[in-house]
Amino acid sequence: MAPAVKLKESFLGSPFAELDPRKVEAPFVLALSPFVVRGRIDAVYGRDGRNELVDFKTGRAPAEGDPAAELQLDLYAVAAVDTWRDDPSSLRTTYCYLRTDGAAELVSRDWNAEILARVRDELGALLERLERDMFDVNPGAWCARCDFVDVCPAGQAMVRDQPV
Repeated sequence: MAPAVKLKESFLGSPFAELDPRKVEAPFVLALSPFVVRGRIDAVYGRDGRNELVDFKTGRAPAEGDPAAELQLDLYAVAAVDTWRDDPSSLRTTYCYLRTDGAAELVSRDWNAEILARVRDELGALLERLERDMFDVNPGAWCARCDFVDVCPAGQAMVRDQPV
């Protein structure tokens, strides 16, 4: 069976197949001084009494401990609050990993004002380091899945030294 057919089957087995999205490819613009972050949220669903911001992915979930794994969905939650005035406690963010070898894998987080405040602080610190051109090398198991390992000596060493 073709991979596209298997991915479709994975989606059809997910909880989102039976739902009508409230928004699709929903654009947002965040002013996070001095940066402007633009993006699109794949889909927003009403599920379990929450607005669920979903990013559909293919392939494997990131390695445990990957420091960047939650960044995209963190931005989505901040965008939903800042752009659409959603109440943080009404939000859930979800990665839906569509699989060619089985059921979709969901990785979700329910939000509240405390989590949102912590994430805002973390994003602010990250953007401040970006503005100062301060990029810490943080190699780990996630290096094997990184798109930039070809240009990262520390990542290359991590991949080379990992047991097979």
